[in-house]
Amino acid sequence: MQFSKFESALYICISNVMESEAGLSGHEYSDGYRSGHLQVGDDSDPIQVVFSFPRESDDCYLMITDGDPEKLAKEMAALQEYNENEAHLCKGHTVPTDSAYLNDAGWNSYLITTPRFSYADFPLNHEIDGREIRFHLALPLTNMEREIKMKDGLETLLDQFERINRDTITFNQSHNKALHRTSR
Repeated sequence: MQFSKFESALYICISNVMESEAGLSGHEYSDGYRSGHLQVGDDSDPIQVVFSFPRESDDCYLMITDGDPEKLAKEMAALQEYNENEAHLCKGHTVPTDSAYLNDAGWNSYLITTPRFSYADFPLNHEIDGREIRFHLALPLTNMEREIKMKDGLETLLDQFERINRDTITFNQSHNKALHRTSR
C-alpha cells in the first residue's frame, strides 16, 4: 500500500509521540477510507495505536489498545467516514457500533474524547503537512457506561471511571464488569 505524503507525515507524528520505531501497517476499505496501526512497547506486551487517515476533515480518530489492530483499524476508518459524511464527531459525543468484534467483547459504543485520556503526552492537535489535525480518542463503552453518560451526563461517567480506575487500553475488560456492577 502506497502512503501519501500527508499519511506518512501523520504516521511519523504518531510514532514520534508514542516513541515507537515500529513500521506502519495500513488498510484501505472499499469506500476508500484508510487507517493504520503501529505497535508501541515490545512483543511481550504489545499495545497498538490504531488510527484513521483523514481525507477531507482535519480530525483523526484513534485507539490505544491491546485489541486486534486489523479489526479496530476498520472501526477507525468507519468513524472517519461517519465524521466526514454524516456528522462531525468531537469530544463528548457517543457513537454506537454494530461491530461483532466489539459487541462480543461487551462494547456497544464509543465515547469520543481526548487522546490524553489514555496517554498524557498525546497532543490535542498538530500541524501535519500544512493541515492542523485534531486528534480524538475513540474509547469503547459498555452498555452500562453509555447509559450512565446518556442519563446522567459525561461528568458522571468520567467520575465513575476515576472511582474504578477504568482501564482505557485493555480490550477485554471482563475483570472490570464486576466493578461496574458494584460501583453504582
